[in-house]
Amino acid sequence: MKIKICGIANSDNLKEIIKLKPDFLGFIFYPPSPRYVKNKLVPADLQCIPELVKKTGVFVDSSVNEVEEIVSSYQLNYIQLHGNESVEYCSELASGGYKILKAFRIHQDFNFEIIKEYIPFCEYFLFDTLTRDYGGSGKKFNWEILKSYKFSHPFLLSGGIGLEDTSEIQTFNHPSFAGIDLNSRFELKPGIKDVNKLDKFIQSVRE
Repeated sequence: MKIKICGIANSDNLKEIIKLKPDFLGFIFYPPSPRYVKNKLVPADLQCIPELVKKTGVFVDSSVNEVEEIVSSYQLNYIQLHGNESVEYCSELASGGYKILKAFRIHQDFNFEIIKEYIPFCEYFLFDTLTRDYGGSGKKFNWEILKSYKFSHPFLLSGGIGLEDTSEIQTFNHPSFAGIDLNSRFELKPGIKDVNKLDKFIQSVRE
């Protein structure tokens, strides 16, 4: 199971998180977010990240040029698109050789057919909770909805996952379930994670 830790915005905290050996680390390049990273971590701060850990930039309806500039500057491995980016937008980035995680905000009446056209351009989907803001809400959606997801394309599960969800994650069963995305429920404050809680959770789900 892939583990993505998202919303890191402190260099000392980053160094501690790396020791947990996550698969992805997420850095948010969306200015309204309290976890906005650009003025808190410079590209050199990310050089301590091992090659096996994939550096992921999170964007919300940014221009292609802006995304490409930040990816180049921070030497990111993946682009997570968390807004209303179109299939054409994803196609343009994918044609440039970029690896994409496309996030979709899930609600009770979500129609998974609308994401079918994104499949050729995305490495993974990420299913988060529909809220007024983009991510980091600490709120879960009803995972039963994912029974309606019939595609084989892999997804990461996001939205309000916390330490108390360990057993539910261990028993969650879907043929396309590839991993989990952890953020606000493991924070001391926005952008700084509780490494001890993360360690306990990750060890439990990996067992």
